[in-house]
Amino acid sequence: MRLNKFNRLNKSALMFSFVLVLIFPKILLISPAIYWFTLRVIQSLPSKEQARSHLAIEAELPFFGQILAALITAGANLLTALEVVTPLLTSDLQRRAVRTIDLLKVGASPSMAWQEWKEDPVTCDWVGGLVRAQERGRPLANLLRVSAVSLAEHRHRKARMQVSKLGVKLSLPIGICFLPAFIFGAIVPIVITFFSTLKFF
Repeated sequence: MRLNKFNRLNKSALMFSFVLVLIFPKILLISPAIYWFTLRVIQSLPSKEQARSHLAIEAELPFFGQILAALITAGANLLTALEVVTPLLTSDLQRRAVRTIDLLKVGASPSMAWQEWKEDPVTCDWVGGLVRAQERGRPLANLLRVSAVSLAEHRHRKARMQVSKLGVKLSLPIGICFLPAFIFGAIVPIVITFFSTLKFF
């Protein structure tokens, strides 16, 4: 599996380097460096599975917080609320919630029980407030409700921002695709025609 993934990344880096050399022949000597840099950049990007999991967590977290807040408001404690909500989750949050429940049952501190959540950029801010409220004995329902609303609004703003930037992001690959055709279909014939009409004595 890892070998196939490396082969795909390797082919992508080679193809990009080849196209770049075709467009700019003068960079042929540094093409190995371009290939190496391109491969490292591609390897640093998240895989499709990681991106899909990230998006699923980001979409489900507001729902998770709202249901927890509703159950706690109804009189359930945090552990009971987690046990009720966890089976409803479909993303990686379910696995994390199961681990958190197990740690809380054996008496782990809130910071330790939610450690994996704190290591994820998507959930670290949300769980940070929850852990502090647990450690200080503050009410959780209102905190969770406000956090869920804030997460939903943030996700909505982020989606609108991505849509507004879509045109700019699409212009680069479209330009790269049409640049060779423009050069060889328009510029080169004009240059050839120009030089063919010149008379050298």
